[in-house]
Amino acid sequence: MKKEVLYHKIGQREYMNNALETIEEHFSHIASLIGEKSRAIMLWNLLDGKAYTATELATGANISATAASNHLSKLVKANLLAVEKQGRHKYYRFANDSVALVIENIANLIPILDLSKLNKELPLFGMKYARTCYDHLAGRAGVEITKALLSKKIIVATTNTYNITPTGKNWFNELGVDINSVLSMKRKLAFPFLD
Repeated sequence: MKKEVLYHKIGQREYMNNALETIEEHFSHIASLIGEKSRAIMLWNLLDGKAYTATELATGANISATAASNHLSKLVKANLLAVEKQGRHKYYRFANDSVALVIENIANLIPILDLSKLNKELPLFGMKYARTCYDHLAGRAGVEITKALLSKKIIVATTNTYNITPTGKNWFNELGVDINSVLSMKRKLAFPFLD
């Protein structure tokens, strides 16, 4: 009986070690896919929530269409991207919200630049003025709205995130926004971004 228990424990330990090695291999593989420069730039460019062709993503990453196609194939195979065919074009987008959240969180690790040295008198237009970054507003418009929400105490800044105040909950309810259902989602509601 003792032999059987010992073999069982050894078997469990081997199973756990194998499972841990498998998890580590998968994690390492995904990190290497995301970490390669051209793929990282393509993933960054998908944060606006739109789907793009391989040619468009290649242009954004400054690589050939063939190289982009190879990179995109790896990302699709790893279930980081999904591809949809429309006519003769294939459009690539994030496979799910979790992938976008990972890319957004990596972007939050970028050191904040001293933007005070930039000439603020230059007119902002296009993406610098307003854009969406996957599912939130970015650019100057996003910054100004955030400032207004902070000044009116609709939201408060905490470490790496913004929280809605009781005043903010009332304000959103008055606008007809079901803030409780928004807060129950798995994603962070709002957090500081590069802008």
